[in-house]
Amino acid sequence: MEPGPGAPPRFMPALVWNWSKIALRKVRRQKAYSFINVAGLDVGRANLELGVRLGIIVIISTGIAAGRKSPIPRPISWPT
Repeated sequence: MEPGPGAPPRFMPALVWNWSKIALRKVRRQKAYSFINVAGLDVGRANLELGVRLGIIVIISTGIAAGRKSPIPRPISWPT
């Protein structure tokens, strides 16, 4: 038997289904506010992604640089 048009699908608990209906209703009613929220989340996600990528690049580049030998040997100077 197929669920009706307003009934939740079988795999979704009722609480999640009700939450999603309320969220979609708010998005439809408050379009500008929803756009600002989604844009802010997207900017935050992009910043986090950029930070992770830069961190990975720094870790990889320092690992590669640490593996190389300097062409000019520098004398070790001990602090006095």
